[in-house]
Amino acid sequence: MTKAFIKYRLVWLGMMIGLLPLLLNAAARYDRKFRVDGEYGLWVEKIDDEVVVHWMTMDADSGFLRVYDDSNFSAFFKTPADYAHMAAFQTRGRRDVLIEYGSLDYPEHAEQTVLYLSEMNTPQPSIFTGVDSVFVVGDIHGKYNNLVSILQQGSVIDASLDWIAGRGHLVIMGDVFDRGHDVIKSLWFLYRLERQARESGGEISLLLGNHEIMIFTGDTRYVTNKELLIARYHQVDYAEMFDIHNSVLGNWLAQQLGLLRIDDLLFAHGGITFPYAKIDVEEFNKILFSYLHEDDFSIYMNRAMENPERCFSSSLPDMFRFFFDPRSVFWYRDFVRSDDVEADLDLVLDRYQVRHLIVGHSRVSQIQTFYDNKIIAVDMLNSASEMLLAIRTPMKSKTFYRLTLDGKKQKLFEDNQSILEPTTTSLSY
Repeated sequence: MTKAFIKYRLVWLGMMIGLLPLLLNAAARYDRKFRVDGEYGLWVEKIDDEVVVHWMTMDADSGFLRVYDDSNFSAFFKTPADYAHMAAFQTRGRRDVLIEYGSLDYPEHAEQTVLYLSEMNTPQPSIFTGVDSVFVVGDIHGKYNNLVSILQQGSVIDASLDWIAGRGHLVIMGDVFDRGHDVIKSLWFLYRLERQARESGGEISLLLGNHEIMIFTGDTRYVTNKELLIARYHQVDYAEMFDIHNSVLGNWLAQQLGLLRIDDLLFAHGGITFPYAKIDVEEFNKILFSYLHEDDFSIYMNRAMENPERCFSSSLPDMFRFFFDPRSVFWYRDFVRSDDVEADLDLVLDRYQVRHLIVGHSRVSQIQTFYDNKIIAVDMLNSASEMLLAIRTPMKSKTFYRLTLDGKKQKLFEDNQSILEPTTTSLSY
């Protein structure tokens, strides 16, 4: 072998080693640990009749946005090469639109998202009767992959991530935000699944947790660097991506619930005790909706957190306690962390005429019960790694199960004294 040939081989090998990271990067661009393309980095604003779409690509590519209105092609936009992209279009009032967006260099990886503009500023129902299958997932904290896996294990969604639970009712216990890397993707997934569930006769209820309230008030201490980076590329503060008035996701979140009742089950992110339990479920959610939609809500709350003793409006003191009192629905923990509050718990259950209170917020190693099954705690140390199933039996009692990510289902208890409304469904799991 000649020296020239050896030198040629070494040069060729060096070139390939140099190119290898680029080749691997191209091959793995849609299989990276941290993704920002598609709904992982999507931010949509609706300001009057203008919709502004902000999206990202995995590399500094040219971007595109297609808009479909009533299934008809409506508009097409190209954007310069960059990681972050933006395009705006006019919509005729509150009409649902389909957007398709991504990289012009990789159109096969384009993503589609339906914007349910017709449902903005619409409060969610908070009392349900006659439900025979309830699925409950605790605090998600950006663990999108766990969320998808546990819903598939529970036969709530299929391999295509579409709703297959029929008339079942999925409850998300709040704290979708913070700590995990895929908060934005998780929210868009639930946003889409909610509509699918209702079109199938089912339901999704999302409770607001303390971390949603923190984001609404500009507190981003627990947001991961990856999520903050997305906001930085969009040249905006992270909390502004969820502005209640202009952000499509922020507006949707502000429609969600603080309290939920399904038959004889009551749901609250942290828990509920007096004086908050003096307010019935529907009235509590009306107050929540009203507070969140005040024009200067974020400004008032930020000032209040700087100096809680000072009043900036006639309604602020009550508003501040509503969201940040340690005994409020969003923060209370004693039903899980204390063993001497059963008298208070019994008053709450009697007040709402329910038999069980289901809570998140206080972490447990596995779904477990307290106070003779009156409390069921579902916030996992490994977020969204278990699901609570509450299934109506033929005898109209309820049986409660714990379902894990590996598909194991364990019976927790059966409530033979459960008082249930007539059911219109007959799902079995």
